[in-house]
Amino acid sequence: MKWHSIEFETYKKLTEKCAVCGFDKFVALHHLDYNKANTSSDNLVGLCPNHHQMLHTVKYKEEIFQLLREKGFNPKRERVKKRHKRGLLTPPSYRNPISNQPHNSDTDEVSF
Repeated sequence: MKWHSIEFETYKKLTEKCAVCGFDKFVALHHLDYNKANTSSDNLVGLCPNHHQMLHTVKYKEEIFQLLREKGFNPKRERVKKRHKRGLLTPPSYRNPISNQPHNSDTDEVSF
């Protein structure tokens, strides 16, 4: 049986406890390189909801990356740009209504 495109036993082991604080009640799976297709075990880490949200928040991201590095993980700083279904970098709702251009699509990061 597979879960998130990885073996269920691997998923259970990775999400046994938060890699930062050891919390074990609810643990999410995070892709260190932000690429959901990369399911290599060295790219995956279990994080509690608090640390997972902090990792996706600009203010705390580097702090969490540093804690993960200290624990032996190798988080990537680059983010993968996600293309919209129609081939746009940003959905139409995020386009400038006057110029109809994406808002800084070359520099904006997409959260996963």
